[in-house]
Amino acid sequence: MPPLPPTSANGTLVRRALGASVSPPTLISRNTSGPNASLPAPANDVDPEPDEFGNVRGPANLYMNGAEVMAFALKTVPEAAARLMAKSDRSIGDYDLVVLHQASALLLDKLQRKLGVGDNRFVRRMESCGNTVSSTIPLALEPYLQDAGSSPRRALLVGFGVGYAWAAAEVVI
Repeated sequence: MPPLPPTSANGTLVRRALGASVSPPTLISRNTSGPNASLPAPANDVDPEPDEFGNVRGPANLYMNGAEVMAFALKTVPEAAARLMAKSDRSIGDYDLVVLHQASALLLDKLQRKLGVGDNRFVRRMESCGNTVSSTIPLALEPYLQDAGSSPRRALLVGFGVGYAWAAAEVVI
């Protein structure tokens, strides 16, 4: 059995609210290794040598090239959103909420600008939740799910991770 990507090591219990509808993801891809992100392999008897910066990395260590992973997200998230919108015959203005994986404030700022979404519709929970891996989208949605008296809202969701995995979906909450 292949190793699970880091984003799979976390689970979130989500129950379906009465009247909620969920569309199937439009795109899911998975590439869990490569030059910019790799998963640990079983440790071997060889001690890895320090690199030019003094970091000791070997096959038993996680590795992420942050700049390349950011470039991946800045390219992939808007593409995934565009594919979902094309499939759903919608534009970004048709969504009451846009909820992305809460990876970092810097990445959210850049993605918000790329997607052209105003602050009133772009959900951020970095201050209260931080990057909780695969739980960030459910945690970001939680205040809206608790607001039972409001009218239904259409939300665009895009999850992505260091394992070069991503998915986009539309939900009505």
